[in-house]
Amino acid sequence: MDSILKHLYEGELYPEEKIVSTDPKYHSLVREINEEQNYLYELLDETDGRRLEHLGKLYMEENAMDCYAGFAYGFRLGARMMCEIFAKENH
Repeated sequence: MDSILKHLYEGELYPEEKIVSTDPKYHSLVREINEEQNYLYELLDETDGRRLEHLGKLYMEENAMDCYAGFAYGFRLGARMMCEIFAKENH
């Protein structure tokens, strides 16, 4: 079994692709979002439809930034916890 570090280094590990919500409401929420989006696309002219699509992309970009910040914070917190655990073992 190859190491996680090797997979990260070689660009074979994409943690973001492995994250899927297990919340039972997730799939119905995604379906509802798609239905609302399709409804609005039907109401809007082409220009406004493109603006709505652009707004959605902006929301996705913002969400990706928030997710990364949460991931980075959690990772650093976990690393600090491990340092503290190992430091206390030496005392």
